[in-house]
Amino acid sequence: MIRGTPGPEHLEQSLSLSPDPYVDLFEVRLNPGLILRLTQHPTIVWNNLTWENYPLELTGISTNTTGESNRPQLKLANLLSALSVAISSGIVYQGTVTRYRVLLQSLTNGEAGSYLRNFWDINQVTTLTRDYAVIELRSPMDRNDYKLPARQFYPPEFPYVRIK
Repeated sequence: MIRGTPGPEHLEQSLSLSPDPYVDLFEVRLNPGLILRLTQHPTIVWNNLTWENYPLELTGISTNTTGESNRPQLKLANLLSALSVAISSGIVYQGTVTRYRVLLQSLTNGEAGSYLRNFWDINQVTTLTRDYAVIELRSPMDRNDYKLPARQFYPPEFPYVRIK
């Protein structure tokens, strides 16, 4: 899901012949309140939070008009088998991943500014090796146990409906 509104600086960058790239900042929240703030760029301070340099890759992001939900994959380095311990203890599940896309120009100027935010729930760990872990993500609305109550159109809320 994408949240945020583009500001004038986004429009200015989109019309430029050599636009500044976006910087992706990832916030990985694990079950007992453990929060990892990671980026592929050098360590950055943004919104008074420190985002640490960490080897990671997000693939499989797409949007389509058919309503079909995609499941991107987040590949994280398994340094010192830290993720292996987290996965085996089960704290990875029921976690969330949030990606903030910020213009490099905003980061260098120290502006909080506008940003784009995507967020996903952690679905499953598809691959775990001693070098890396691949985590499959899903939309918060893409759940097996998600049920909506049926809407009933009865009077007095709907006075034009008559039961025959």
